[in-house]
Amino acid sequence: LLYDWADKVRGMILGIALARSVVLQDIARTQTGAIKTVEDRLSNFLGQERLRLAAESRRYVIEMLRRLGRRRFVRFQGKLVLIVDATSYAKVRSRGKQRPMPRTGKVILHNLPTNEKVLVSGYQELWTGLLLKDRRCLGITRRLFTENMEFFTSQHAVELAEIRRAIEIVKEAFQCKVIVVADRGFKGKMLLQWLKDVEKTDFIIRIDGNINVEMRGWGGLLEDLIVHHPERLRMFWREDSKETILSEVRAQRMWI
Repeated sequence: LLYDWADKVRGMILGIALARSVVLQDIARTQTGAIKTVEDRLSNFLGQERLRLAAESRRYVIEMLRRLGRRRFVRFQGKLVLIVDATSYAKVRSRGKQRPMPRTGKVILHNLPTNEKVLVSGYQELWTGLLLKDRRCLGITRRLFTENMEFFTSQHAVELAEIRRAIEIVKEAFQCKVIVVADRGFKGKMLLQWLKDVEKTDFIIRIDGNINVEMRGWGGLLEDLIVHHPERLRMFWREDSKETILSEVRAQRMWI
């Protein structure tokens, strides 16, 4: 590593603490000099092939969780609530012809007044966190990736690896299990079966009603299955929504 790598690490940590952000541009604003120059210097330092902080990061996260103690977190039947979420970041600007942004992929550009899918260059972010009793979420893992990176085989594989990493961190810190909570972006059949059969982990994942299911000799759309269940299982996702969802679908009785 560079001869002053320890000073650079300390400067990076101090910048994160002052900026309360992990965005390089925000960190650069806390240091002296031109923002663009500082941002490039930080980027070059983090991009070194020999800079491997994964093991240290894991150790620090586990130590932080143990210092907080499990009483600070929401628990249900002794299990902690692990929230999983994915976000896409568009990179509509480039660093120039000399230094283009490395390994950018294609993401959907959101918040457009159209139903068409507009693809632009960008990155996918996958993060996990534990739910605190004050309803805030404490992040414990984060993965930024695209389909152009060397380790990428599929987004599904990245999701499995990141969820497993978070589950193992919680087990090592507290020796307890988790309940995975995610939005409908994680409703894939393989992911649900993996959580149930391999990890033996409970989960609450929102799923759409337009998928085909088979149950007790009956087959059809999940939204049509509501008529076969008591009315108490019917609930609304939002107060002003007209669409209902099932509040309970048991995995051992359903095949997607």
